[in-house]
Amino acid sequence: MTWSASGGSIDQSGRFISHESGTYTITATWGELVDTVQVYVTAPTPYFAPSPVFRIHPASDLEWCEGDVVNVILGADVPIDASGSARFSVSGLPWWLALNERTGELSGNVPYDAAGEYNLTVTLEATGYQTSTTSFKITVLNTDTMPYWSISTPFQTTWTDPFVVIYLDSYAHDEDGDELIFEGVELDPNLVLYGNELCITDPGIYEVTIKVRDNTPSEDPSLDEATVTFTLIVENV
Repeated sequence: MTWSASGGSIDQSGRFISHESGTYTITATWGELVDTVQVYVTAPTPYFAPSPVFRIHPASDLEWCEGDVVNVILGADVPIDASGSARFSVSGLPWWLALNERTGELSGNVPYDAAGEYNLTVTLEATGYQTSTTSFKITVLNTDTMPYWSISTPFQTTWTDPFVVIYLDSYAHDEDGDELIFEGVELDPNLVLYGNELCITDPGIYEVTIKVRDNTPSEDPSLDEATVTFTLIVENV
């Protein structure tokens, strides 16, 4: 028996071989007997392994308050072969936020003058990969802090003619930077309060009570003021 084909080839065992797709006629001849058959060859679809995914995850908008200690990690899919060169960068980053460009971590302390909105765009880059970006917004809410005192008691000073001045704003504080207003409570006649200046017109020992309040009213007025009572010793040396 002999074999023939309109294309491709037939090995000694009668196996038809073709490396190209198409329709082929195979003929078998045995003496006067002839038989034919058509075969259809389809080239296999080549397989391509999927490219590794390199992308930054969409980031949700954030809401913080003044005075917060904040920390957030920007998520991303980074293939092993890109991990060495992958770097994050952020545009619109406020000065009080620090970026770890390798891990995508944002951290910082929100200052008391930071209220507002910040629009940030994050970019992730690596050698051999297309850049990936995402954008999000940070809203910082105003925080109204309560004023407080850091004055010690007894408070001692030395008399100088004609009077001694204590600058109260050196001892009263408000973290959010509000204007402070001072008010004396039943002060001795030798003590005169002018704005933030406590003037002593005569040496002696005094019990002093001063109230300080900020100039940003809260819903609860008690959160706007702080009162201190201390012993004031003015020595005449």
